[in-house]
Amino acid sequence: MMAKRASGKRAEAEKTARPRRKVAASTRKPVRRATRPPAAERSEPADVAAPEPAPPSGARVAVDDVLVEAGEPRVERNQLRALLSVRCGDQVVYTEHVNLDWPGGREKFLRKATRALGAAGIATRISEALLDELRALARARAAATICP
Repeated sequence: MMAKRASGKRAEAEKTARPRRKVAASTRKPVRRATRPPAAERSEPADVAAPEPAPPSGARVAVDDVLVEAGEPRVERNQLRALLSVRCGDQVVYTEHVNLDWPGGREKFLRKATRALGAAGIATRISEALLDELRALARARAAATICP
């Protein structure tokens, strides 16, 4: 039996190809790096006015002096999503788009908002019950904007 000869670019690649190192497959997920600086390094505008009222489509819940707002609530693929903001007086402490129907999204928001409140020196904590109340209000507002 006669062996085939490689020709052209393939023959060139076979001649110059080096053996590759074996790399162990990683079992860990790659870590996603944050693209924006931490909240402590962000600069706030010097002249901040009183917090603007919530838009008619938004919802607000307050605990002590901390205000949690759900702006722009919308239902996408049967999931309620909103832009949640945590404010203390005139200062915006934390903001994130959250899927309010997914428990993982709510837990992530609670964890990060608590960390941001601690970094700002605010002892108030946001609870799961507060987020549930906000979710109910935001769902009602989102439904009202869809079906007037």
